[in-house]
Amino acid sequence: MTERQEVLSPLPSLDPIPFPADTRALTPAQVRDLDRYAIEKVGIPGAVLMENAAGALARLAHHLLPADGRLLFLCGPGNNGGDGMAAHRLLAPRGELLLLGDPDRLRGDAALQWRILGRSGIPATATLEEKEILRLLTGLGADDLVVDALFGTGLDRPVKGLFAGVIEEINRCPATVLATDIPSGLHGESGEILGSAVTADHTITFAAPKVGFFRARGPECCGHLHLARIGLPPGPLRDFPGRDRRPAEE
Repeated sequence: MTERQEVLSPLPSLDPIPFPADTRALTPAQVRDLDRYAIEKVGIPGAVLMENAAGALARLAHHLLPADGRLLFLCGPGNNGGDGMAAHRLLAPRGELLLLGDPDRLRGDAALQWRILGRSGIPATATLEEKEILRLLTGLGADDLVVDALFGTGLDRPVKGLFAGVIEEINRCPATVLATDIPSGLHGESGEILGSAVTADHTITFAAPKVGFFRARGPECCGHLHLARIGLPPGPLRDFPGRDRRPAEE
């Protein structure tokens, strides 16, 4: 497995400043360490990191979407969904957004992004009705774009029920699929599929590539990889605690 950054090709439109030469793939635990270090020690609020991630996601989505194409954000209840909500706001009035969850149960920055959408008057729908979700997906064509913002790198259990059915329909859909940070259902360290996983055409990942991209089923799930710094300077990427913990051996 190659863990070095040079396996990726960051798009200049997403990140004009090159990454440090020693940027390497991280495990989910290392990603959590990096987030805590950026927020608690560097002082970059989580909401700022989310806005930066959403900006990169929105720019790539705009780049991939034909002028007359439809855009659908599918968001889960965690921070991955919050990234999708913020990107949906940045691209408004283009696109539709479905939150697969109860807005009243959102927490942290995801809850903040949902409130911002409501106060901005930007349409967004929350539903757990599988028929409604599948209706939108089955109506998409080859010129359309689906943004997968269901699950992030913290997922550690098999995807079941509604979410498994939605992922399967995403994979059957002829639209281009753009995954947010990691394809939903892909384990961020082992590269194994957790019950069901999105097979993306493109994956935009934040701060650093994830080890699971290069293991097991990771390459077939990720499609073309794009890397965005999201405002983290080189120092934290190089020096955060936990960086030198080695991932589990293959």
